Amino acid sequence: MKKIQILILTLLIPFLGFTQNDSWVRFQVQFDFYAPQESNFFMVSDNTLDSTFFYQPTQPYEYLDTIINLVSGDYTISLTDNFGDGWVSQNPASFKMDNTCQGMIINWDPVLGSFFLRDTTVNILPCAPPSAGCTDPNALNFDPNATIDDGSCTYPPCGGFLNSSATQICLPNGQALISFDWEVDTTTQIVK
Repeated sequence: MKKIQILILTLLIPFLGFTQNDSWVRFQVQFDFYAPQESNFFMVSDNTLDSTFFYQPTQPYEYLDTIINLVSGDYTISLTDNFGDGWVSQNPASFKMDNTCQGMIINWDPVLGSFFLRDTTVNILPCAPPSAGCTDPNALNFDPNATIDDGSCTYPPCGGFLNSSATQICLPNGQALISFDWEVDTTTQIVK
């Protein structure tokens, strides 16, 4: 009997305290000119007090657009400015955090006021990970299930117009529609 208990406990130990990511957030952060010398931001889990994310820019006016996976729960988001004047320079700084389930969670656009530390607590709800793909309905490979555009959109090649025409159609309610017709030269090849 003891061997079975020890075996079960041995099998469970790797999973105790292990939690699986069940949510995600997207950060869109525009830093100011002085960011490499004095600004950063970090995200700490209020449940475990572990740092979940930290970012320090390396160049003036750096723009960060990234998605991180995480465990749902409460988090403290902290923006720092070592000089104490805030994220202020010639171009405005902004800090946005969102996901598709909750929408905009933080929208500091622009980041205003002087501060050494600006923080807030947010509750991240469970949210299935975003689906990346082509989100442009005009593209050949449009993916109606994609929630994040991954830059993979492809479009039909440009060909020469042989002729084109526009026709006005008058509707009974007094509005006008314009109909465009064109013929494309399908023998034109595009060299990439």
